[in-house]
Amino acid sequence: MTKCDRDDHSGTFAQTLRSLAFQLEGQTGDQGWLAALRFGLAGGLAEAGETHLAESLFRQIVDANPHHLWAWVGLVEMTLARGEADAAADIGHKALATLANEPILYRKTAEALDLAQRHVEAIGIMTSRTIEAPDDLAFVISLHRKAAKLEDATSFCERLLALRPDHDLAHLARIEIALQSGDNAGAVSFANEALMHHSDHPEIVLRAAQACRGAGDYQRAMRLVESAPEETQFAPWFLQLRANLAEDQGAVEDARLLWSKLKSLNLSAFDVLADEAIARLDAVQATQTKGAQGLVAPICEEERHLGLAAPEFDIDRLMLQLDAPRAQNGLSDDDVLQIVAGSDDIPWYRALQIVRHVWLNRSSDLAERLSKSFASRSWPITDLHAFAIEDQLLRNGPRAALDWVRSHPVARRESEAAERLGRVLVSGGFGMLAVRYLWACCHRWPADPQFLRLATQALIATGAAHRVADLLEKVCPGVDEDWRLACYVSAGLSLGEIGETLMACETQEASGAARAPVVDMIEMSLLVSDLNTAEGYVAKLSKEAGRLEEALISRPRATRVGTLLNEARILAASGWDEGDLGSNMSAIADFFLPARAKVAKQALDVEPPQDVCIPKVPDLIHAIWFDIPETSAEREQLLDAWRQVSRRQVVLHDIRNAQSWLRKNAGSDAARAFAKAPDREQKADLLMLGVLLVEGGLTLSATQWPSREVDPLIDRTEEAGFFIDGRGAVVTDLVMATPGHSVIETAFEKAVASCLDREKDHRWFKTGPGLLTRALALHLCDEDSEARVTLRALSTVRRLVHPYRPAIRPKIDSGAQYP
Repeated sequence: MTKCDRDDHSGTFAQTLRSLAFQLEGQTGDQGWLAALRFGLAGGLAEAGETHLAESLFRQIVDANPHHLWAWVGLVEMTLARGEADAAADIGHKALATLANEPILYRKTAEALDLAQRHVEAIGIMTSRTIEAPDDLAFVISLHRKAAKLEDATSFCERLLALRPDHDLAHLARIEIALQSGDNAGAVSFANEALMHHSDHPEIVLRAAQACRGAGDYQRAMRLVESAPEETQFAPWFLQLRANLAEDQGAVEDARLLWSKLKSLNLSAFDVLADEAIARLDAVQATQTKGAQGLVAPICEEERHLGLAAPEFDIDRLMLQLDAPRAQNGLSDDDVLQIVAGSDDIPWYRALQIVRHVWLNRSSDLAERLSKSFASRSWPITDLHAFAIEDQLLRNGPRAALDWVRSHPVARRESEAAERLGRVLVSGGFGMLAVRYLWACCHRWPADPQFLRLATQALIATGAAHRVADLLEKVCPGVDEDWRLACYVSAGLSLGEIGETLMACETQEASGAARAPVVDMIEMSLLVSDLNTAEGYVAKLSKEAGRLEEALISRPRATRVGTLLNEARILAASGWDEGDLGSNMSAIADFFLPARAKVAKQALDVEPPQDVCIPKVPDLIHAIWFDIPETSAEREQLLDAWRQVSRRQVVLHDIRNAQSWLRKNAGSDAARAFAKAPDREQKADLLMLGVLLVEGGLTLSATQWPSREVDPLIDRTEEAGFFIDGRGAVVTDLVMATPGHSVIETAFEKAVASCLDREKDHRWFKTGPGLLTRALALHLCDEDSEARVTLRALSTVRRLVHPYRPAIRPKIDSGAQYP
C-alpha cells in the first residue's frame, strides 16, 4: 500500500459511525441485536461529538423499549449536551414515570434541574427517596448551597461526615451555615475541624480565614490567607479578604493597593466593591497625615516610643509592589534590595519565594542580586544550605545544585536535607549515582515514602525498573501500602507489564490492603482493552481528588487518559477488532490504541548493540531546546555532555529561527503550522519532525542527559530508530532517521495538518508520541514499503541516557526576549 493509499483511509473512520447510523434509520423490528447495535452506536456517536445523531438513536431505543434504563440516561445526557437543561429535566421526569426505582435516573433528572437553575426542584427529586451513597449526599448538599438553604443541609452534612469524616463539601457547608447565621465562634470551630483534614484546600482555607476575621482574629486570618495555594480559582476572593483585613487594621495604603489590584483584574463581580472601597479609602487618606512608606506593619506611636513593638517584614505587600508599575507605588530594583537588606526576620523559604517570584515575573538580574543578599544571612547552617540548593535548582538547574552541594560538604544529613539532595540527583540525570544514594536513604529511613518514591523514579530512569520489586520487599516493607502500590504501578507501567500490574492492583483493592491511583487503573484497563473495567473506575473519579481527576471529569480531551478513554468508547461502538489489524488502516491512522496494538506485535531489541556496522543515520545530533535560554551555562554543559559521548556534530536549533527554517526547507504550510501551534512543546515537535525529514540524524529534547557513549546505538540503527515505552508508545525525546523516511514524512504531514486546522487534541496525540506511534503503525502495515526501521525498548537507551529536568525558564529575562 502506498502513502497515497494510506492518506485515502485517513479520516474515513469517523464517517463510518455516521453512515451506519443513517443505514439504521429504516430498520425496524424487535431483534435484540438491533437494539444492542443502536445503543453501542449511539454511545460511540456521543463520544465522537455527534450529539444529534446519538440523541436520535437513544430516542428510537426508548420509544421501542421504555424500560431501557441506559438509553434514557443517554437521552438526558445528549439533551444536556445541546444546552437544553429544561428539556432534559422533562425527559428525566418521563423516565421516572416508567422506572421509578432507578437511583441514577433521580440523579440525572436532578442534575438537569440543577443546570436549569431549578435547585429547589432538584432537591425535591433527590430527597423523595432515601439517600445513602456519599456522592448523592454531597450532591444534595451542593444543591442546598446553590439554593441558599444552608440550614436545611445540616442533617445531610452530619450524615455525610459520619460516612466520610474528611469530606470537604460537608465541612464547607457547616462553616458557611455558621457564617450565615452569625455564629463566628462556631464557624471557627468547624473550620478548625475541616483544616485538620484539608489544610491545603483553597475554599476551606478561604472560609476558615473569613471565620477568623468574623471572630476578630485578624492575625490568624492573615496567616491562613498567606498559606493559601497559589493560582486557584479563589484567588480574587483571597485578594479581597486581604484588602478587608488591611482595612480592618487601619492599613489604609495597603488596603487601597490591594483593592486596586483586585480592580485591575477586570472581574465584574468585584468592580463595584473595589470602586466603593477605593473611594472610601481615598476619603480616609485625605483626612490623615501621610505616614512613612516603609514596608512594615502598622505600629502605634505609643508602642514605638515605649519600645514594645518592632516592625515586622510584610512579604505580601512586597509582592504587590514588585508587580506594580513605578507610577503606582512600584519598587525599583534598588528599593527591593534595600528593603530586603533592612529586614532581618525573613525565613529562608520566604526568601526563596521572593527570589522565585522575581525570577519568573520580573528580572533574572534582580533575582541573582537577591540570591547573593540572602546567601549572606546569619541563618542556621541547615537553612542556608536549604536556600542555596533550592535556589540553584530554580535558576541554574540540578547540575549546578550538585556542584554547590559538593563544594559545601556536611558531616551527616537529616531526612529533609537528604530528600532535597535526592531530588537534585534524580532531576539531574545522574543515573546510578542517584540509585545508589537513594537506595542507601531507603535503608536509613525505611518507613519514609518520599525516599521510596524517589528511588523508584531513579530506577526507572536508568532502565532498571525490574529492581523496584526488591526495593519494596527487602528495603521498604514499612512504607504505607498505598505508597508501595503506587510505586509498584509506576514500575509495572515502565516495564510494560500492564496486565499483571492491573491484576495485582485489583487483588490489593479487593482485600482492602491498598488502592492504586484511580487514573492509573483507568489507563491500565484501557491498555488491556477492558473498557468495562475502565468505566467502573471512571465512576469512582471525584472532582475533589485533585486537578487531574477534576480535568478527567470536566475536560477529558485536555488530558491524555481522557482522550484514551474517548478513543476506547468510539472503537467499542464501531465494533473494532484488535485481532484483525490488517483491515483497520483507517482506525490505525486516526487512533492510538489500534496503532499501539500493531506496534506491540513487533519484537523489540532489549540490549544495546555490540557489533560494528556501517552507519546509515547521518552524523548529526539535533538539539531542540526551546526551554533553556541561550544565555544559560546549563545549555553549554548539556551540549558539552553530548559532544563527549558522540563523534557526531551537535547542532543547536533556536526557536527564533525555526519558522524561517521551516519555510525555507519544508514549505509555507509548515511555517504557518509552527506559527499556529499553541505552545512551545508542539512547536518543538514540529521542528523535530521537520529537521529529521530534511536532514536526518538524531533529535533530542532538553530533558535528556547522556552518561555513556551513544554512537554504537545510533550506528546499529536501520534507516530509522524508535524507542517504545512500557505503554507501547513511541517516545519523541530521542528519534533517529535518515532524510525523507516515510514514517517521519507521515508524522510531519499529519502534525502540520493538525496545527493548521487548530485541532484541540492533547499535545501527546496531536504532535507527540501518539502521533508518531500511529505513523509507525501505518508503516508496519505497508508490506510494500522498502524503508526499514529498528525498534527498541526504552530501557535500552535509559542505560545510556537519563531523564533530565532543566532549570525553570524565566518568563522575563534581562539578557534576551523570546517569542
